[in-house]
Amino acid sequence: MMKNLYLTGWLLMSFAMAWGQVGDLGWAQQPVDLHHVDSLPDYGPYMDMSGGYALGDTVADFTVYDFDGNALTLSEELAGDKPVVLISGSVSCIRFRDTYDMSNNAQEFFATRSFFEEHADDFNWIYIYGVEAHPTDGNCPSNCPPIPTTDTAVVQPSYYGERRWALNGWMNSPEHEFDYPMYADNPDNAVYNTFFERPFGLLAIDCNGVVSHRGEWVTSFFLDPARAADLAAWGEAWGDCEVETENPDPDPDPDPDPDPDPDPDPDPDPDPDPDPDPDPDPDPDPDPDPDPTPDPWYEGPEEALTDEDEANGPVEAVVGVNTPAAASVLLYPNPAADRVTFEWRGEEPTLSVLRDAQGRMCRQFLLAAGRTDVDVSDLANGMYTLQLGEGHQRQRLQLMICR
Repeated sequence: MMKNLYLTGWLLMSFAMAWGQVGDLGWAQQPVDLHHVDSLPDYGPYMDMSGGYALGDTVADFTVYDFDGNALTLSEELAGDKPVVLISGSVSCIRFRDTYDMSNNAQEFFATRSFFEEHADDFNWIYIYGVEAHPTDGNCPSNCPPIPTTDTAVVQPSYYGERRWALNGWMNSPEHEFDYPMYADNPDNAVYNTFFERPFGLLAIDCNGVVSHRGEWVTSFFLDPARAADLAAWGEAWGDCEVETENPDPDPDPDPDPDPDPDPDPDPDPDPDPDPDPDPDPDPDPDPDPDPTPDPWYEGPEEALTDEDEANGPVEAVVGVNTPAAASVLLYPNPAADRVTFEWRGEEPTLSVLRDAQGRMCRQFLLAAGRTDVDVSDLANGMYTLQLGEGHQRQRLQLMICR
């Protein structure tokens, strides 16, 4: 019995050493579009791109999803037959955007594109779209302040649906040639916050989950011929990568003597649990089901609601997970197909602006007291944000158009 326990413990320890030493940041299912995105922490001063994993760090596992809900789990990719390179993407990052603009032949972009083209099939290129570097709403990371000259119109996502649809807009951009898979960071921004803390960074990770190459900027990395050559050589040696464990040649009995002290106490515990806890169940059911509903990695939309959201009724009503005085306006149906009805309960008309996931204005109109019908039949499927009023009285509602 003791021998089996030792063996089981060793197997568990070996698995932990082989992978997952620092946890799992994944979500067991794709978040719903109305799930709140966490606010941004302080990433350091302007142009401080030192955050995220460093060379030699063992990374966490994660699961993320593309626009269509297809999952990608990092540990599964690292077990594949191609070397894995993770890249963070930000539509409003000039370096990221210009790399895939074939009309921009500046040296750093040309060098980066050349490496990608030459090694398109040699690496498993994985792009993570998460935090925007220079969004038009001014909600910028601390190390990427606003740039007035940016030519994009992308807001910092407040809801997962905004992030997902912004990703879709980028993947279908007619002005850029982007032929790689891209996945949306989860609402907790865990991949960006843990792996990168920069909008266009690079991490090459070996099969043991250890960072082998790191670029603060993708373009600067490939502009250096030596670093580019080192990455290419590392990729060629990927087939020699073997999962390492603490004890590569284990002793099936990790304890040479299954019972090193055969019986220091004839019965150290005559009853495996005579009553180690005076009350076999001091709390008859401290948690009858440790997690009766959500997955350990997933806190569904209900857990993310604020007190204000709860006051506005259940998410099923889908009146937009509104802020902050949302009781003054209703919109339905939501999701909508061709027409949306707004019920404005204020006494004075209010200016309303409807924007798409990229922050572009699609409609501007006045809402008068009572009901107002708005035709949206010409708008594409996706997540939209309705802004009402200005200043401290401003409200934001989410509208999904789906046909």
